Amino acid sequence: WLLPLMILASQNHTSSEPINRQRMYITLLTSLQIFLILAFSATEVIMFYIMFEATLIPTLIIITRWGNQTERLNAGTYFLFYTLAGSLPLLVALLLLQNNSGTLSLLTLQYTPSTQLSSFADKLWWAGCLLAFLVKMPLYGAHLWL
Repeated sequence: WLLPLMILASQNHTSSEPINRQRMYITLLTSLQIFLILAFSATEVIMFYIMFEATLIPTLIIITRWGNQTERLNAGTYFLFYTLAGSLPLLVALLLLQNNSGTLSLLTLQYTPSTQLSSFADKLWWAGCLLAFLVKMPLYGAHLWL
């Protein structure tokens, strides 16, 4: 229900655009929605990671093409580098999970015994996951691209 709401909310802004740019905007919003649905319905953690990071492409195009401010290209560059820098700790955390548990299947992970990570490694794993998700969430004051 969120995709039709976004399209309706942006009609006033896109009504002055040529029809091919309107179609591109709706296509990007739809692809963003599809990537998010695939990410959160994945049963493999690595598939979640790939689809979660694939949302970068349509979001970056929407920011750079339809941003209101004149600094939208700088905002797109900051967004790209923030996201890439935030996705690396998540990838390392997922590889650490794979190394410790032997699988990245969510169905199998729920039945594996909990690994006894050292206190520092456990905090590092959580920090890697948290950093990746906080980078994707636009926090005013914490992100330069806003």
